[in-house]
Amino acid sequence: TTTNKPEMTLAVEPFEALCGFVAHEELRAALAATPEFAEVVGAENAAAAAAAAGDADAETAALKACFAAAMTAVDDVRVRTIRALRARLAAAPEGSLSPKERLFLRLYEQYPDDIGTMAVFFLNFVTLETGEGLYLGANEPHAYLSGQCVECMATSDNVVRAGLTPKLRDTDVLCSSLTYRTGAPHVLRGEAVDACKRLYAVPAPTDEFEVAAVTVAPGGTYDLAPNAGPQLVLAFGGSGIAAPVGGEPLAVGEGAVFFVPAGVAVGLTAAAGDAALVLYTCAVSSRVFE
Repeated sequence: TTTNKPEMTLAVEPFEALCGFVAHEELRAALAATPEFAEVVGAENAAAAAAAAGDADAETAALKACFAAAMTAVDDVRVRTIRALRARLAAAPEGSLSPKERLFLRLYEQYPDDIGTMAVFFLNFVTLETGEGLYLGANEPHAYLSGQCVECMATSDNVVRAGLTPKLRDTDVLCSSLTYRTGAPHVLRGEAVDACKRLYAVPAPTDEFEVAAVTVAPGGTYDLAPNAGPQLVLAFGGSGIAAPVGGEPLAVGEGAVFFVPAGVAVGLTAAAGDAALVLYTCAVSSRVFE
């Protein structure tokens, strides 16, 4: 399918992910420092990456060739290089390992001999604190590693996988679909709308959606303002009542999802007790209506 699929991920606790390709300088450094990684991409491709420094088109071509070679490596090369790297790193003093080397060992324990373990050297390793998020443009590689998140994506059916999963993989389609853009990912911190609501907007020109986190203190109330377009609301934690203007009050608790038509305000009341009512709303980007 050619359906566009930008995504947003919001961390609801400390969260780890691989997201987007590293800068070309970092890739060259990884190839030089990790002979097993250089072997799995192939000597010719590793040399091309080293020689491409400063030539943007050549760098992109080399990255694409290196990634495709690694992801499609024949079984004996894949297994031999991954196991060799694992053995070398496992024997090294703990304090001598880089964050990505430690991550490789972690992933190997979960997915032994999986080529996705080598992806740590291709992709940015990102850690998010609670309330931070990632924006993922269409056709950008990523993998969620640990922690809980709330994810929103545009309507699409084009999820393509190549590693770190027991699910169906389509490596050739993945490799041909990626943009091969490089650099640090777009970390979202949101904008406080008021004391209860924080808005996370995707960067222009993307306008498929925006997400808001709403937290109502135990026993408190909050008026969810009407939106120019419809909204989907997910109750993530706590419990309470959602009362749409002109509609019937709805009891909401963890896991409840409800639809709010365009132009309808909703009165929220959190149940008394220890837990706040936490909701996430997804709506069409407000830029569409400007």
